[in-house]
Amino acid sequence: YTQPLKRIATIPELQQRINNRIELYREFWSKLWEELSQWEIVQPDIEIVPDSDTPVQVSSVEQQTPELGSIDPDLANEISWILEEGEVDLTHEILEAVQDPAAKSLETYLKKGSIVMDPRPDTAQVNRLRRIFKEHVSQVRRAKNRNTRRGLQEGKLDPRRLYRVPIDGKTFKSKQAPGFEDLWQICLVADASASMAGRGQNMRPWRIAERAFATVIQAAREFRNRIEIYGYYGESGNCTLTQLFHGKQLYSLKPKGVTPSGQAIMAVASLLDRKYKKNMIIHITDGAPNSGLPLKKAVDYCQSKGIQVFTIGCGCTPFTQHFLKESFPPGCVYLMKGIENLSEGLETLFKQRILSHELP
Repeated sequence: YTQPLKRIATIPELQQRINNRIELYREFWSKLWEELSQWEIVQPDIEIVPDSDTPVQVSSVEQQTPELGSIDPDLANEISWILEEGEVDLTHEILEAVQDPAAKSLETYLKKGSIVMDPRPDTAQVNRLRRIFKEHVSQVRRAKNRNTRRGLQEGKLDPRRLYRVPIDGKTFKSKQAPGFEDLWQICLVADASASMAGRGQNMRPWRIAERAFATVIQAAREFRNRIEIYGYYGESGNCTLTQLFHGKQLYSLKPKGVTPSGQAIMAVASLLDRKYKKNMIIHITDGAPNSGLPLKKAVDYCQSKGIQVFTIGCGCTPFTQHFLKESFPPGCVYLMKGIENLSEGLETLFKQRILSHELP
């Protein structure tokens, strides 16, 4: 039943997922009961059951069982999030982080993507990105080798110092293993407002962006860096942030609404796994933000927390280009002629930043 459950998880409508799961569980239980009903019921030997000084009263245990609907609200929310890809409210975390009333102008929610993404990655681009990630691994190894301590009493055997066995026994070395301080946590945060749907155009910007996402995920699979992908839009007074990569599967969404860029970047910053020492948020957009927290406020917050933050502007107007340059630090704005150049922009950014030893 694993494959049917996976197929049901891809159905976009919540109620349809619920109904399909109910039918599947009923079918499963029916077959399981056919087997269980044949089992022999064995009564335990009363003589071998140990005596208890405090016998359990069944009635008292039953009284302690919580009734349906009495579950702790926080636990209920977590169960809803896990089982039904529900929403998590991030508004309070954002407001507490920046202490700006503008952060509350849009309620901000995180949800998991449920529409499976189908674009195929660009094979040539995958190979180029893999070379970048592979070179990063080599850089880390070379740095570790330079920091190797030799002539120790214990550790890993050092073949080059075996001659010291009869002298002082200092034939061991110690080399620090790669850890989270060497790995990158990279978050792509993509503008999924109405303009990305490409209304009235033959080109569909969001479809091109999806292929770039698939390319990055394919290139990074064999490496230990953490890749997160989110899409966001604003609608009806809310900012919705959708996690597009989870469970080793890429998902998509339907672009719509306005562009609360600052709100989305702050939300992603609050979700970062703090055990990673190298964090990078890459914001992708085709226009200027028009709602929610001021973009510069979010960028300044990320910088204050040691989070590298960049933006890739695809086909932006001169006004938007100027606005992005004013909102981000120098050297952190990458401007592409159009969305079709997004993959090249990501490759350039990765090459310059991941392989660099200096922070921007």
